[in-house]
Amino acid sequence: MSSLIAAFLGTLSLASAAIIPTGNKTTIIERGVVILGGDASGAHAAVRLREDYNKTIVIVEQQNRIGGHVATFTDPETGNPYDFGVNSYTDYGGARDFFARFNVSVQTPVRQALTTTYADFSTGKTSNYSLPASADATAALKAYIEQCEKYESYIIPSYASFPNTTVGFLKI
Repeated sequence: MSSLIAAFLGTLSLASAAIIPTGNKTTIIERGVVILGGDASGAHAAVRLREDYNKTIVIVEQQNRIGGHVATFTDPETGNPYDFGVNSYTDYGGARDFFARFNVSVQTPVRQALTTTYADFSTGKTSNYSLPASADATAALKAYIEQCEKYESYIIPSYASFPNTTVGFLKI
């Protein structure tokens, strides 16, 4: 019976291939690794896999360019380009080596002193808000972590133990 099914499917695939017009043929490429996303991580993975491990790769990116959050906005009125997104990398591990392999020089970024202004976005006016003391923020984070740890077993290592009930939820 299985040989009959195999013969039928084989004949069906040959017949369907014969009726597909030549203008509708699809180009098929074969690659060893598919990378989803051409951001910094995807580009880094692609370079390492291709150059260091001799793998064939393809990057699938939804934008018409790679770069992730890094892009250039061109003001339509002035034509001036403005780069935005990531503008520095943490100098650890292989970050410096990654740029060196492309002969891209790196330097310590100049950090400007920043002045934070707090505003009420509902009114557009500045507010006199000030951050809580560091000790208070640390105490609040500790209390938050203690609450989270009570429920850690529900989500780590997976959601298998997560409650699966709708009791108490509104039906919409």
